[in-house]
Amino acid sequence: MKHAMFLSITTAVFALGIVGCAVNLTSAPVASTAASAAAQPTLVVSTNPPPATATSIPAALPTPTEPSNPTQTASTPADSGRTTVQTITMNDNGRTITLQVGEQFLLNLGDNLDWQWQIDDPAIVSRVPNVLTIRGSQGLFEARQPGQTTLTARGDPPCRKAQPACMTPSFLFRAQIVVRANVAATPTTPSSAPNTVTYADNGQTITLHVGDRFLLKLGDQFTWNVSVSDPAIVSRVVNIAVVQGAQGVYQANKAGDTMLSAVGLAVCPPLKVCPDVAIGFKLHIIVQ
Repeated sequence: MKHAMFLSITTAVFALGIVGCAVNLTSAPVASTAASAAAQPTLVVSTNPPPATATSIPAALPTPTEPSNPTQTASTPADSGRTTVQTITMNDNGRTITLQVGEQFLLNLGDNLDWQWQIDDPAIVSRVPNVLTIRGSQGLFEARQPGQTTLTARGDPPCRKAQPACMTPSFLFRAQIVVRANVAATPTTPSSAPNTVTYADNGQTITLHVGDRFLLKLGDQFTWNVSVSDPAIVSRVVNIAVVQGAQGVYQANKAGDTMLSAVGLAVCPPLKVCPDVAIGFKLHIIVQ
């Protein structure tokens, strides 16, 4: 009887021990996992964009602006007073050219042929004297008064002068010129304006009429810088080559008075030291 009770108690204790071990074995990993999870930070993934901060980069940077240049918008008085010169070439053969009184054109037929030109009525259109023009041109012409006239030119091949002469035919150029009165211009009358202004006219006053011209010839011993105080009244005629020692051809554009000034610097030969010498020139111009 006592032996049977001892076996029952032993069996019960043994069963409790197995249950306790099972409890320890199943609870230990859970505690370890919980401790590990508490030790590591939690990673949270979000599909929403992060909020913008005050230091975020703007979507578009401002475009730098360049400072304005006042010289680009300012008008140049010298350009407004310039006289335009037309050019008549071989392409104008057989055409009619329309001009106004006082307008000019450059006859440029090239230098492949030896040209001889003629104008039927020089009182309407005539060549401007004492003006050198570019190579290949035959002269500068000006419309003098209203009317119609014809400009003809014959170009002979250079081989015509050879011995024996060639039989190549000449080329005939013809252009009809119609000159109309310029209603906006003051009628021109003969004036006492000099054809050429030289250094001897320094400090003098000359009187011109609208349309009058003069050649400024101060010499070539100095390098001249010429300016006109009001180019709308008197201005230099562009695209005209002048003789050596001259500074340009000038034209009276409208009534008024202005001053032509020039400063001349001494021309120094190469490899030679020259004194810093400058001379001045002034001319008072009255346009009626």
